[in-house]
Order: sequence, then C-alpha cells, then structure tokens
Amino acid sequence: MQTVIQNPFDLLDKRLQSIEETLSAMVSKENPKSDDKLYYSAREAAEKLQVSEITIYRQMQSGKIPSKRVGSRRVIPASFIANHNQ
Repeated sequence: MQTVIQNPFDLLDKRLQSIEETLSAMVSKENPKSDDKLYYSAREAAEKLQVSEITIYRQMQSGKIPSKRVGSRRVIPASFIANHNQ
C-alpha cells in the first residue's frame, strides 16, 4: 500500500485564497464609497464641483446652493452635488 503525499504548498495556496476572499469582503463592507454621504461640507462641495470654497459660501448665502445648518456648520445635500457634478 502506497501513501500519497500532497504538496503542502497546494494546501497553503488554497488557504491563502480563502483568507484573501474573506478579507476582501470585510474591507468592502467597512469602507463604503464616499458617494454614500448625505451631506457635504463647503470644502468637500468645492472640491467636487471644482470651484473655490468662497464661491460655495457666496452661493449658499444667495440661496443658489441649498444648505442646512448643523450646529455651527452649514452642509450641502449630496443630491445637489450629484445633480450639478455632471
């Protein structure tokens, strides 16, 4: 009776693939896309819309950009950014 010896690297390769798949799934759950935000700060909105931050503040003050007060800050709805970032 002969004993068949498996290559230990095959077993390690299978385990490594399993670990990589598990880690990949965990990372995708923990790091949602930045587009999942409901509101953006003036700085973030300026970056997304490729304008200066002062332009964002002026447009908010004139009512051309909708904003909401959260404490002492003003935030801009993500829906506005998405509609105007095309």
